[in-house]
Amino acid sequence: MHHDLMMTPPTSGRSLEGGVPNCPIIHAGVESIGNTVQAPNLLTLNVLLGAISTVVQCLADVEPVYGGRIPTSMYICTKGESGLRKSAVAARVNKPIYNFEKEQRREYEKNREIYEVKLEVFKEQQEAKRNKLKAALVSGNAQRIETAQDELNKFIAEKPQPPAKETMLVEDSTGEAIQEEMYAGYGCIAVLSSEGGIALNGHTLRHLPFFNAQWSGESLLKHRKTSGNQSIEDTRLTLSLLVQDAAIKKFNDKHGDEAAGIGFWARFLFSCPLNNQGSRFIESNNLITQDKEGERNFTARLEELLDELKQVRQNYDSGSRKLIKFSDEARKYAIDLYNEIENSQNPGGRLEYATDHGSKLFENITRLAALLTYFELGSEALISVGILQDAERIVFHCSDDFLQYFQQYPDYIKNTLSVLSYFQQVRDNGERYYRAADLRRSRLAILRDIDVRDQVLDLLINWGEITVFTFKNTGLVVIDLKPKLVYDPYMWSDFCNKEKLSQFYLMNPPLSQTPLQAQTFSRWR
Repeated sequence: MHHDLMMTPPTSGRSLEGGVPNCPIIHAGVESIGNTVQAPNLLTLNVLLGAISTVVQCLADVEPVYGGRIPTSMYICTKGESGLRKSAVAARVNKPIYNFEKEQRREYEKNREIYEVKLEVFKEQQEAKRNKLKAALVSGNAQRIETAQDELNKFIAEKPQPPAKETMLVEDSTGEAIQEEMYAGYGCIAVLSSEGGIALNGHTLRHLPFFNAQWSGESLLKHRKTSGNQSIEDTRLTLSLLVQDAAIKKFNDKHGDEAAGIGFWARFLFSCPLNNQGSRFIESNNLITQDKEGERNFTARLEELLDELKQVRQNYDSGSRKLIKFSDEARKYAIDLYNEIENSQNPGGRLEYATDHGSKLFENITRLAALLTYFELGSEALISVGILQDAERIVFHCSDDFLQYFQQYPDYIKNTLSVLSYFQQVRDNGERYYRAADLRRSRLAILRDIDVRDQVLDLLINWGEITVFTFKNTGLVVIDLKPKLVYDPYMWSDFCNKEKLSQFYLMNPPLSQTPLQAQTFSRWR
């Protein structure tokens, strides 16, 4: 077991605190919908990404830095307990897709009725031509037989074809049913579920190898006694599941060994948004002035892509999918990022205990960068460094949650991640400075142990997540939660006022103090 305290930090500075600034439509959509519904921004962002993947997976693939072509489909799982407003967010974000699905279903039913009438007429005419051939055979006239046979063959070649099924969304379906929908339709399916337990513990995810293969867009050749051979090729599948912890645990109790063995969960963007219940207060002015423009613009762009999809489906060919590529600058950045992720799977690296997850991390960043690019800039745009960095921040944030939820770490890493999560909540509340003595009064019992506290803080310092300062004259110890930012006198003043500190501290900010080292932590126990 590796115990190097210089282990790479979980986020390495890849914070989602500022959202996705290089994706203005998505960024504004998250802010608008999240504020209106009063749901966590990470939950809203994940639902938006699931909707984008549902549509764009049909329209575009992406070229990775090592060449070739891979899907843009994403598997996304967001864990959240009841009351997080998962259903409310999903209903607003996915409404254009649901409306599109209803419209396409109505169109399919109409075309199906026309097809059945044409087929009935065809069968009647076919029977007449078959009778003509029978008569020719009875006559024994070779010329007459050949003419009747040619006429029947040409007629059969023009047999009416059933309309392609328009199904794009499924929820409580078996893997077999999804395969049938892919074969009969356009091959692009999404499982969007605000009650993900239905998919996890119902019929949908019983055949995990199929879903692993679909993440990669692999072909499937089915041999069935009743339906014969069916070749399912070049298909695309999105999973976007909002699910409670109990449902995940039930799934893992039943399928955990298989899921771990084949790397099922490793393919997911997995996240655990912080519950904001207890802080969702309403003011009458807020209801009047709520900004709906971000939601309107996101919805309008999603509807544009659905219109594009409708046009593509009229002359559907999976080979017509656009290929999203990196710009030259982004390609260089991506190669460095790939090498960093690869190196982090070595002993002492961030992904030492999760190499299967690590092997999918860069591809998820690549896929997500392509989705963001297509959604924000259109089919002809190249992946920029800025959008690639937005994708990087999202995926690494989800990776942190994945590692904490699924992986077995040494206790010192678990403890440090717990404290880092606590500090992130403090950051999210708009605070930068934290009184070290308050750690003993926090809800984290592990910090009551002096040795654990020293080890955790030392590791967070080495990761660059915090800096700890001591005021030698008074013994006050202050933690800077944003050490990479320049000194902010306003935030320091707010901290001093909140803690009711004297004028001395206002005149002597942490900038002028000496950072503490691990061996000195015990002095302020």
